[in-house]
Amino acid sequence: MSLLPNNASPLEEGLADSTGRMSDIPAYPNHVWNPDTCPANCLPWLA
Repeated sequence: MSLLPNNASPLEEGLADSTGRMSDIPAYPNHVWNPDTCPANCLPWLA
C-alpha cells in the first residue's frame, strides 16, 4: 500500500518500493554498538 498520489513519478514509486523493502530488514542497533555482540564485519566502523 502506498500513500503516493496517482500522478507520482516512476522515481517516487521506486523510492517508495525500496523504502518498503528496507523496513523489512531487522535492525538491532544495540547489537551493533556493543563490541561484544557486534558482527565481525561491522567492527571496523564501530571503531
